[in-house]
Amino acid sequence: MRERRVLEALRTEIGRLDPDTRSAIGRALHDDRVKLSGGGWGDRDDADGCVLSIAAWSMGLPDGEALMHRSVAAVRVPALFDELWALLLMRLGDVELARASARRLVGDALGTHAEDDARVPAYL
Repeated sequence: MRERRVLEALRTEIGRLDPDTRSAIGRALHDDRVKLSGGGWGDRDDADGCVLSIAAWSMGLPDGEALMHRSVAAVRVPALFDELWALLLMRLGDVELARASARRLVGDALGTHAEDDARVPAYL
């Protein structure tokens, strides 16, 4: 299944991120004010952004692009996350369910567990 392959690639690349970036993603995932979404860098004022942007904001940086010079993985993560986001939206048909699922899946990839949400369906 395509979703499974994309998720596995995303897990691999998240694992290759530097420890500071991984830690910042984890902090951001646990911040209820931050909304995870795909399709662009996001908007800091709206606290709505991709996985790399929420990490950057947690580190005091303007957006995810500021982290891209750190590693090849930081270049790959946004593209993989955007693809996973699109697949989740297609499968679930609801942006809030996709957001909660993405949050949980990224948390799992980090080895942390973003907030449990009873509305989140089992992955596969």
